[in-house]
Amino acid sequence: MVDEAAFNHKPTMLGRSILCFFLVFSIATLASNLLTNMPIVYMAINSIEGEVISTEELLNAIAEMSLDSLPWWISLLTLFSKAFFIVAPIIFCLKLEKRSIFSMGIRKKGVALEILLGLGIGGVMVALAFLVNLLVGSMSFEFKGFSPIILIYFVGFMVASLGEELLVRGYFMTSLARDVRPFSAIIISALVFALFNLSTVFNLVSFLNTFLFGIFLGIFVFKRGSIWGSFTIKLI
Repeated sequence: MVDEAAFNHKPTMLGRSILCFFLVFSIATLASNLLTNMPIVYMAINSIEGEVISTEELLNAIAEMSLDSLPWWISLLTLFSKAFFIVAPIIFCLKLEKRSIFSMGIRKKGVALEILLGLGIGGVMVALAFLVNLLVGSMSFEFKGFSPIILIYFVGFMVASLGEELLVRGYFMTSLARDVRPFSAIIISALVFALFNLSTVFNLVSFLNTFLFGIFLGIFVFKRGSIWGSFTIKLI
């Protein structure tokens, strides 16, 4: 992946690579948020009486809308809006960095093996975490039947997972590895993405989990030379 990404590449400053990632990340996030929030704003406008609506009234109406009051398809739209995280890095790599799609870890050879490996690793991780929570009593399980809508949500999670892997590992980490050592690229990409995923309130446990998981996925991608396995691990 790195060799293909480095073909005809001129060394660049680390700050420039991080800035480019920030721009790609911001564009994808803005497009994703616009797609998700437009129907919410529309519903908020319809909930306000009167022909003239002030900005304050609109913001108050949006703030009063709880997650439980939103239709189920809003959460589904949020997942599918992550498709912008697939499109943005691919366009940036192909058009601006002049990289091949293969340098992003999108390979045809061995796809089935990588997916099966990812399913196995991800399945074991989730099963162990679920078992520990069951044993300590912090989680319970209740089967309420199967709904076909679950399949649509699964596809949505696939889009979100693939978008994140293409953005962070396929594009950013590989771009960094052309100018710094591979392990440094893994650390920087995991750290930057963990910082960008922080909420308004700093949560140390959440930050460390995201950072360490990013390091694990980065090492996995470098070892395998493909993002299909890491994509499947995150999907599970």
